[in-house]
Amino acid sequence: MYSLTRRLILISSTVLLALIVLVGWGASRAYRDYTHNQQGEKLESLIYALMGATEYTSSSESPATQPSLTAREVLLPDPRLLQPDSGLGLAVLNEQGHTLWRSGSLLETPAAKPWLGAGFWLDEDTNGLRIKRFSVKWQVEGSTLNLSFYAEERTDALHAQWQRFERNFALFGSGIAVFLVGLLWLSLRWSLRPLTRLT
Repeated sequence: MYSLTRRLILISSTVLLALIVLVGWGASRAYRDYTHNQQGEKLESLIYALMGATEYTSSSESPATQPSLTAREVLLPDPRLLQPDSGLGLAVLNEQGHTLWRSGSLLETPAAKPWLGAGFWLDEDTNGLRIKRFSVKWQVEGSTLNLSFYAEERTDALHAQWQRFERNFALFGSGIAVFLVGLLWLSLRWSLRPLTRLT
C-alpha cells in the first residue's frame, strides 16, 4: 500500500510540475510578445509625431532637389530624444537613405538604406536595436520627395524586463509547486488511509 501511495504521489507530482512549467513557458512567451508589440507601437507613434513636427525650410541655397528639412523637437513627446545616447532616436532620411535630420540623442547616423516605396513599413531587430522605418511621398512647395521616417530604441532594457519577469515567475511558480505538491501528498495520504487500515 505504501508503494501504491508513493507511485500515486510521484505520478501526480510529475503531472503537476509539467503543467506549471508549461504555464510558465506560455506566460513568458505571451509577456515577451506583448512588450515587444508595445515597443513597436511606441516607435510607430514617435514616427507619426516626427512627421507632424517635420517642416521644409526653403532658401536660395537649398533647391528642392536637396531640401533643408528640420523637426521641431519641442513637439516630440519623449524628452529622451534630446539626451545624447539615451537609447531612443529619430531621423529623417532621403531616397538614398542618407540622413537629412536626426534627433540630438543619436550620436551616429542611421545605416543608409534606400527608400522602399510609399506606405511601406520596415521593422527589424539588429545589433541590439529595434528599428522602424516608414517610407512616404512628401509634398513640399509643388514637388514630391521620397522620404523615410526612422525610429530606433535599444533593446537591452526590454531584455532586462523579460529576465525580471521570468525570474519572478520562476520564484512564484516554485513556491506554488511546493505548496501544491505538499497539499497533494497530504490529500492522497488522507484519502488512502482507509485502504491502509484494511491491509
